[in-house]
Amino acid sequence: MSNYARIFPLVLDVRLFSRIRGILLLLLLLLSFSSVYAADADSSLLNKNKPKKPQFDWHTDLQYGYGIGENGKGFPSIKSPLENNAEAGFYIGQIRLESEIQFDSSLMGMAQFELYSRDIREAFLQKNWDRWSIEMGLFRGVGVHSGVDIDDFDRITLQPTQYVKWWGSKLQRQYYRDLGIQFQRSLLKDRSMRLRWFIHNGSGRRLDFDQPSWNDGNSPSQILAGDMGLDWNFSPFSSFGAHVGVKAGKEWEEFVGRHGWWNLPYWLKVNQYVVGSAYHEFHFPGLEIQHEFFAMQNRFESTPPDGHPQMSWGLSSLAQFEITPDYFAYARYEFFDPSDGLYSSDRLHAITVGGKVKRFPFGLQNSTVTLELYRFLEQGLKETYPNDEILLQAQMQF
Repeated sequence: MSNYARIFPLVLDVRLFSRIRGILLLLLLLLSFSSVYAADADSSLLNKNKPKKPQFDWHTDLQYGYGIGENGKGFPSIKSPLENNAEAGFYIGQIRLESEIQFDSSLMGMAQFELYSRDIREAFLQKNWDRWSIEMGLFRGVGVHSGVDIDDFDRITLQPTQYVKWWGSKLQRQYYRDLGIQFQRSLLKDRSMRLRWFIHNGSGRRLDFDQPSWNDGNSPSQILAGDMGLDWNFSPFSSFGAHVGVKAGKEWEEFVGRHGWWNLPYWLKVNQYVVGSAYHEFHFPGLEIQHEFFAMQNRFESTPPDGHPQMSWGLSSLAQFEITPDYFAYARYEFFDPSDGLYSSDRLHAITVGGKVKRFPFGLQNSTVTLELYRFLEQGLKETYPNDEILLQAQMQF
């Protein structure tokens, strides 16, 4: 046990202490920057060309609700609501503290801390110049659009699709984020198109380099993943994009290939996972429509009888209708086959219906109450296994 742990006996979890120590160091760094810029701002009376004080902003977000699922046994009856085997109860979706500091017009930093799980969700710097930008740290890099480009508090549905959850789990992108570096380039005259490259860990671990790492039972972490995405807002009402990503094993040759990095077909063949996705969105007054397609190949798992690499693929269509400025209704259909047709009871189909009320209750701003039904159907659109979910969730931002 370290000297710090002896000084602070209340800190029982060393990992939590490390996170707290990291947060304190980050705050000290931000305060040092703020003091430097504040001194420059005070001296601006003598020299107006000095940089201004950074702009700092923060807010708190809360998701809290009640959910119930059939859990294979069906919903309980009204007469005996507690005599059931369903999974039900109150839950906390997120309690997060998000802060942003704008050093100048081209440099900003952001940090997001989840209070309930005591976890740092995001911490990164972003630098912009002309048509280029670069991000470094822990953040949502390019990937499946509905997972990385839509924040949890901006998603229409309460839950993402099954294939997005599958993708995040297999590629070990916790909360669809990872540590890495991303380059972005704006294209076309009106900058309506962007091209992104994301190089990241792919191991799902946050390394501390306490060598040798095998002392604490950690497995080798020399895993590399890369994603590239293209997005185009080709009209005020419509946009589309696509992305391709790979995850290597433990060798550099697995990532770049043995026939030169320019040989793209071979490059895609040598990695453990190869992922592709595409989306299309319509934004009309009172109506929003989203379509998405996903496919992933796992070369390390085979599908009988011919033993070809396992393919997982899915698609979804979502529509949200604005009834009034405060009341909305939505519906989503999704198809997802994780085992390449190997099993018929894979919950191939899922239907989501729900409604939400904004600026409620008590007239609170930036608050939403959502009621959602999530139903799974097997092959032939039949419900052979009771597994519906009903969620009632309140969301507030302070």
